[in-house]
Amino acid sequence: MQHDQRPPTSIAVIGGGIGGLTAAACLLRAGFDVHVYEQASRLSEVGAGINIGPNASRILHRLGIAEELKKSGIKPVSFDQRRWDDGRLLLRSPLGEEVEAAFGAPYYTLHRGDLHRALVGVIPGDRLHLGHRLTQLVDHGEGIEAHFEN
Repeated sequence: MQHDQRPPTSIAVIGGGIGGLTAAACLLRAGFDVHVYEQASRLSEVGAGINIGPNASRILHRLGIAEELKKSGIKPVSFDQRRWDDGRLLLRSPLGEEVEAAFGAPYYTLHRGDLHRALVGVIPGDRLHLGHRLTQLVDHGEGIEAHFEN
């Protein structure tokens, strides 16, 4: 009996932001041939803070960036909601140790740039292609071909 011997699936991730790098890292861990294509000439992340709940931090820990998250992030004790006019506490939602005990992973608050740098660190350099602005996708039925400006 002959088995179907298809070549390994090759995946192009278009965009080297937090989402693209996380997807690429997960796919690489699953054994796929993955390359990330980013239109910028250098990788950087702009913006401010980001909150990462336990479901997301669990995945990020599996990707090997737990130490970076612990160094650059904080684990807030609670989320407090207050009245706008007098600051009176309306709601306190526990985070910190309670969330980690309940869900098996921490809740973090950190700068988007720190998360982005940690994710860049888990993607092999030969899998990151900078200066690649996508111009067209061509569907060939059995596969899709990506065209870039360069």
